Amino acid sequence: MSADDHWNPRRIACLLALLLVPLILFAPLSTVSAQADATPAASPAATFGTVPMDADSSTSPEQQLADKFVPIIALKTQDVACDTSGEPYAPVAVDVVLGDPTVLLKRNTGSSSATDEVVKEAPVARDLYAKGSDYYIDLPGNPRKAGCTYEQWFKERNAGYPPAVYAHIVSNGTNRLALQYWFYYVYNDFNNKHESDWEMMQLLFEVGTVEDALNAEPVQVALAQHGGGETADWGDSKLQRDGQHVIVYSAVGSHASQYENAVYLGWGENGTGFGCDTTTGPSTLVNPTAILLPSSEPDPAGQFAWLNFEGRWGERKQGEFNGPTGPATKTQWASPFLWQSGLRDSSIEVPLASTFGPAPTEVFCSLSSAGSSLFTRIGENTPLLLGTAVGIIAGVTALLRYSWGVIGKAIRIYRLRWGTFALIGLVLIPVGIVFNGFQYLVAVLPPGKQILALMGQSPGAYYAQAMLVGILQHMVGLIIVGPAVIQTYKEMETNEHLSPVDAYKAVLRNIRPIAVPFLKAAVILILLCVTLIGIPVAVWLLVRWLFIPQAVMLDRQLGDDAMKASKETVQHHWLPTAAKALVLTIVGSAPGAIIGLILLIFGSITVQFTNVAASLIFAVFLPFSLLGLTILYRMNQGRKITPLDYTGPAVARTTTTESTATA
Repeated sequence: MSADDHWNPRRIACLLALLLVPLILFAPLSTVSAQADATPAASPAATFGTVPMDADSSTSPEQQLADKFVPIIALKTQDVACDTSGEPYAPVAVDVVLGDPTVLLKRNTGSSSATDEVVKEAPVARDLYAKGSDYYIDLPGNPRKAGCTYEQWFKERNAGYPPAVYAHIVSNGTNRLALQYWFYYVYNDFNNKHESDWEMMQLLFEVGTVEDALNAEPVQVALAQHGGGETADWGDSKLQRDGQHVIVYSAVGSHASQYENAVYLGWGENGTGFGCDTTTGPSTLVNPTAILLPSSEPDPAGQFAWLNFEGRWGERKQGEFNGPTGPATKTQWASPFLWQSGLRDSSIEVPLASTFGPAPTEVFCSLSSAGSSLFTRIGENTPLLLGTAVGIIAGVTALLRYSWGVIGKAIRIYRLRWGTFALIGLVLIPVGIVFNGFQYLVAVLPPGKQILALMGQSPGAYYAQAMLVGILQHMVGLIIVGPAVIQTYKEMETNEHLSPVDAYKAVLRNIRPIAVPFLKAAVILILLCVTLIGIPVAVWLLVRWLFIPQAVMLDRQLGDDAMKASKETVQHHWLPTAAKALVLTIVGSAPGAIIGLILLIFGSITVQFTNVAASLIFAVFLPFSLLGLTILYRMNQGRKITPLDYTGPAVARTTTTESTATA
């Protein structure tokens, strides 16, 4: 049996199966543990509004019902003004915007809102009565370049107005009654930024009259989320209540109503938004007043005359950036039972457990947010939008072509020993499992437990802890996997064969010479980044010290000599090295995230399994990225890439034997 037979495809498949079993078994468990610890119950930083009280018998039965079940709104606490990671807007009555001299009622008569006819300044409810869909309210500000304008304006206008929600009751007269609560927010600061935002929730009773509903409990709850919604039975474990009052977690920016504090995924399917909704704590609990809406035609001169307004409650913009229409224009206003029957019974939560490699969920959240920000800024300028898209495609294509010499060589060498390189990378699986367990222990054992308690058990504390553990995990992975790949390349330079086990034995023998300069460089880079002004210097040094592991493993340079050797290799090649290293990093990291996103969006599988699959792909592709960096190191040295001619010791011995026999 030749040396290569030890790593034939069948044996590799068996080893992959052995590695997959613990990953699939333990990764979901670690995710559940992390979620259980990292998703604390609502932690109110403050409470606004009056505490919901049982209805007074002197009020109408309808108002009593509205008061009895008025929800509590949990808003993500905003630590400082204009901080977009917190929620600055509470649900209020529309009186906050009506009657304000800076608010305009306009009619769509031109090519843009800037040239549209101004029908009324400081419009009030009666000015909106029976106005058609070509009218809209224009608030002071630009929704696509909001800055802090709307928040500051809202705080000025909201002074003296308590939080409020609107109640609407619909009954079929026999055995069903729907109690709706409509929430009005001044601004929607999500991926589709627009002025004003109408959200709602609904309670379903199996009774036909308001009087019967006062003596009954709802059977089901529906929370509106973007274009759809999610249901829960009254006794469902995910439904949080304070007595009869449902706690509604309002997502930051989008105000989508959720049942728990978490991060939720959506890609426009089944009524979900496109992006990630965040309801993580700490939360500020808002106790709004319930304002009962009339069930019949409103008085044209009354306070609810705006109910018949068919126009937009925000400035006219294109597509999803347009202001929303009011409650009475929505399907659920007149057909609440039909609407609720078509909703989802669950949403997809982003697991908080760490994974190795870029998790598809995190990539999706980041890309959807970044893409939205870009489109928000340039979306109305079609030439600029097309130019930006073409520029990005051209830039990526140019970088790939510029780096293809290294990438092509890496592909050829990886194919020659794909089994060895893949198995080297899969060592990241047990490393990931160990660090997930370590992260859990840090949270439940001293001193980590005490530190988290000191920080209020907040999600921010858990994220900080997870980030620290993740950085350590990534560093350990690079210190172990990188040198093993380099050692395999070194043996290929001399046409020798090295198994993954032999490669890791060589790494263990050299762990101290590798770790010392690596950690020294890491500390310097971190300290520079902490200063902020030192970030450009950190980037410059990062590229200069990029080849420390290669200098140690290939050329036996130790300590500061390894750092010096890396620096000399990059000298006069800094920019090309930086560009090619960036491309290699993306090529090594992107496949797992891309395939994970495809599975996430088009596959009927869980988020946990998607992240596990993406981590596996990352583990297999990481050695490719490291192999490319090693080739780049040799190319910068002006050395020939001899592994391209690799045949293996078995072939070499056969050739020698045949030559001897011929002689």
